Amino acid sequence: AELDDNKLMEKAQEVAETNLDNLRRIYNDFLVEITSEDAIEKWPVNIRQLLHHVHTSTMNKFPEVASSVIGGFVFLRFLCPALFAPHAYDLCDHEPKRKERRAFVLVAKCIQNASNNVLFGNKEKYMIPMNETVENSLPILAKYFASLSVSLALFCSESH
Repeated sequence: AELDDNKLMEKAQEVAETNLDNLRRIYNDFLVEITSEDAIEKWPVNIRQLLHHVHTSTMNKFPEVASSVIGGFVFLRFLCPALFAPHAYDLCDHEPKRKERRAFVLVAKCIQNASNNVLFGNKEKYMIPMNETVENSLPILAKYFASLSVSLALFCSESH
């Protein structure tokens, strides 16, 4: 067992960097999955209609926040809860282990911040290293929200 404080600190830094790389990879993989055209098309019709209505109503009164409203609703009400308890949504066949659950929570924090266009700061200093990754995902999420809106608009116009 290592007792040298300098070597222990080096090891802790290496572990933190590895964990950060892993979190970035998991976050980016999650984004790729949820923003795919196939994933968008799998949203239930009634939820898509609701999202379309929310988007249209928000665009009429507060167009500058329409994307954030859709993002906040989608992530806060659907995707983040599924990340917190994937077994409860039949996304996996077992309750995640502690480390897995922690990774899901951190991904959810990043997703929620990105959907609200907010970077990490003093409240969660340990997450500040994810800010660049969150910022890089903003165009992907903007396209995702636009795709939801476009597909919803097309869906609604074709069904009437």
